Amino acid sequence: MGKTLKVLTVFIFLFSVFAFVMGVMNYNKRELLIGRTTMLERYVTSLALTIETEQPEFEGAPSHTEWDLDEVTDRANDDPAMSDFWGSYSNALEVSGQSFVRLGTEKNRQKLATYYQTEMVDGKPRIKKDFQGRPVTEGPDTMHDLLEDTLDRAKAQLERLNATRAELIKMRNALNEVAGLLNEEKKLRRENLSTITQLRQKIEELENTIVEKDNQIARLEREKAELQDTIASLNQQIEEKDQKIMEQETTIQRLKDEIDKLITHRPKDPGASGTQAVANLTLAPGVKGRVIEVNRELSFVIVQLTPEAAAEITPNGTFAPVDMMVYRKGADGEKVIVTRVRILNPPGADHMTVAENLYGWEQTPVEIGDELVH
Repeated sequence: MGKTLKVLTVFIFLFSVFAFVMGVMNYNKRELLIGRTTMLERYVTSLALTIETEQPEFEGAPSHTEWDLDEVTDRANDDPAMSDFWGSYSNALEVSGQSFVRLGTEKNRQKLATYYQTEMVDGKPRIKKDFQGRPVTEGPDTMHDLLEDTLDRAKAQLERLNATRAELIKMRNALNEVAGLLNEEKKLRRENLSTITQLRQKIEELENTIVEKDNQIARLEREKAELQDTIASLNQQIEEKDQKIMEQETTIQRLKDEIDKLITHRPKDPGASGTQAVANLTLAPGVKGRVIEVNRELSFVIVQLTPEAAAEITPNGTFAPVDMMVYRKGADGEKVIVTRVRILNPPGADHMTVAENLYGWEQTPVEIGDELVH
């Protein structure tokens, strides 16, 4: 009997040691489970704060700008074809979430700590079991339904995220297309700007040329006006000259007629070798007139006397032929004898008369402008 007690004592001791070791090991497992559960609860609660409770809805009217799809030409286009990119675009994807899942409330913390569904029996809570007698882990107020609801909302948010990614792909493709069009248009615009710059330089050069031409035209207009004034002045002078010529021609014709009349009717003196007798007049010395016409064939000249000389050769209204010397200024300014002439007729109202170029006296041919000196 004593041996049996000793054996039982030994076994009890061994079982006690085993129980102690198992207790220590279970304590460590308990601490592990508690720490793991606490950390999972904390991070699940924090993670739930990033999950939206409902899908955001877009409110208001969208404002998008469609872009022109037609090519750029020099033809006016008031109704170009526009893109329909924004027709399938979801504006709700741009709306930020307003409410998020909150598992950190006291009620939700209790649900997270409830693994089995409970029911009230006789006023006391008791774990609810199914028809097979197993504890029910799903249902209201259990962590299963709370986490399942959170998972559904996370799936909906994931779907929205994937839809956003798909829209981003469409947006990227559209941006690539628009970027290509923009690059082509910018290249074309650079070429147009280069052409515009060249044309502006050409226009500036042409404007400068126009200014120069305008200045030349203005100068030519001024020269034209000056020439027209000169032409008008010359025409006026020509008219005056023509008038003088006509007057001189009239005077010449009258003188010719008078000369012819004088030549035809002049008396002859047989004793004077074909000339009239010279009057014995006392004239004051000096210039008495000038030669205004020369007739070399008949050897006579037309002279215009000074008023004083005309009065001297017709004293008391009577006239007798008188001789006068003809002088001309030489190259050295000295007067030289040209010839000697004899006035044959009394001077007229304009003091003009006919004089005969005396034979043998002519030193040099008489010319218009020569002076009569006594």
